[in-house]
This record gives sequence, C-alpha cells and structure tokens, in this order.
Amino acid sequence: MSEEPQNILDRTTSRSVPLVGESILNDIFMKYGTPTDSKMSRLETMYESRIRTLADQKRRNSNIRNKDLLLDCASDLFTEMVLAFNILLIGVISPKEHLKFFFGPTAYIDKHMLELPDLIEDRLRSMVLFGIDERKLARAFIKLIKQAYYSDVSGRQRF
Repeated sequence: MSEEPQNILDRTTSRSVPLVGESILNDIFMKYGTPTDSKMSRLETMYESRIRTLADQKRRNSNIRNKDLLLDCASDLFTEMVLAFNILLIGVISPKEHLKFFFGPTAYIDKHMLELPDLIEDRLRSMVLFGIDERKLARAFIKLIKQAYYSDVSGRQRF
C-alpha cells in the first residue's frame, strides 16, 4: 500500500487542535523541568485518551484492523510531537544516527520528513510487541519522552 507524498505530508504536519500534553512537554524540554511521576502519569492518561479518540474517528472511515489502526494513530500523534519537540526523535532513530541528529536536529528531521511516520510506527511496534492497546502505546510514549529527557544537546546522558 503506497501513499502519495502529499498524503504523507498532510499526515505528519496537520494540527487542527493543540498538541496533547504540550504544556508539560514545554516545561520539560524548553524550561528545563523534570519528568516527575505526576507529569508522566498525566501525560500517559492524555496520550491513552487521545489515541483512543483518534482511533474511534478513523475506525468510522476505514476497515483497518484495530491493532494497525492504533499503531497508525499513535504514529501520527508522536510524529506531531516530534515536529514540535525534535529531541523526542532520539528514542526512535538508531544510535548510529544520534550524532547526525545532535549536529542539527531540525535539518535531520527535514531530511527524513517522509520517513518519520514509518520510523515511529516501527519503533512503537517494537516497544509494544504483544496485545497492542492504547495504554501500552501511551506507556511507550512515556519511555520515549524519558529517553529524550536523559539525552542532552551534546548527546551525553543526564543522570
């Protein structure tokens, strides 16, 4: 199944509503806050709910299997998050790509824009092997957020 480039671009860049958890992510990544258990719990609940809502909306217009539909919705949501907070991509790309990414995150994302949804979907699929559901996908988001937090701009790990 091949998508036309325009469909892929629309899929990754359209934001008709505010980004889910944007204020918390902004606090963590832009204001140098910390990913406390309380913040992560709130984000997990928000992401679980948003994935469910997106899947319900898409389910009406398609006959895609539930597991694939959930992965597709989660990939769309995380792609939007990566576009707003580039550092979130660090948990998705291979460690061999980290140096290139840290050298220029925006340029790296621009260069790989069309690949992002597939890279993210593959990473989420590998993180949630069995029994894919909204909660497991939301937990995968939290793991990726924490991984991004512990990687600073020089590529070193925070402790």
